Amino acid sequence: MKNLACLVAVALVVAQTSLISASFTWVGSTSDLSLDTNWNPTVDAPPTGFADDDAIFNSTATTFTGLTPNGAPFYVRNLSFSGGAYSFASSGPGDSISIGSNGNGTLSVTAGSVNFNNQSVNLNNPMTWVVSGGSTTILSSGTVNASNLALGLSFGVSQQNVVTLSSLVLGTSGALTVNNWGGSMGVFGGSNNQLRFSSDPSALLSKISFTGYAGAASTQNMGSYWEVAPVPEPTTWGLLVGGLTALMIFRRRRHA
Repeated sequence: MKNLACLVAVALVVAQTSLISASFTWVGSTSDLSLDTNWNPTVDAPPTGFADDDAIFNSTATTFTGLTPNGAPFYVRNLSFSGGAYSFASSGPGDSISIGSNGNGTLSVTAGSVNFNNQSVNLNNPMTWVVSGGSTTILSSGTVNASNLALGLSFGVSQQNVVTLSSLVLGTSGALTVNNWGGSMGVFGGSNNQLRFSSDPSALLSKISFTGYAGAASTQNMGSYWEVAPVPEPTTWGLLVGGLTALMIFRRRRHA
């Protein structure tokens, strides 16, 4: 009985240990995300058994470009990029990046850039993306699918970071909240943090808000992209004054 109790205790410890999240750092001898030896440590590296773990991409890796899951979904709880100019290869059949598990998940980019190209990025939990460092750019030509989940985008305070999305799916109850935007309402461009879309995001504006700004979200075509920023909502008095002004101008023209 004593030996049996010991075996049970050992089994419980092993089971609990297997549930503890681990962190894997990208080494990148090649661009294959599914190859164990491209990660440190190499044991149980992604994508298998990786859904509850964290993936770290830093500036010391060998390979930064053309990263691909090679036809398998790339599951990760927290995904972070700290330096380096990373880019993923065009998505093939079955390729996708899935973030979040066990009720949490984050994407963070600091002092570097990442281009997801045609990869689909799927959110499994409500989460916040942190983009800081003053020169960070996130580009996605694929779909960012938040479904009906809340997505927060937190910029670095008093910085100029640029996030460009191609297609954002928020569903009927999903929402995007932008924190630390730092610009002036109704002003597009400039040195503040920027939220951009590669196609017209007008249909999403009712689901996008900026913390600390009372105005509604609006978009402006900047030529090669659309930028989203808060603009002041007109008050009833402002509408009345504007209407009276327009009426006076109209009447003056009629009597001229």
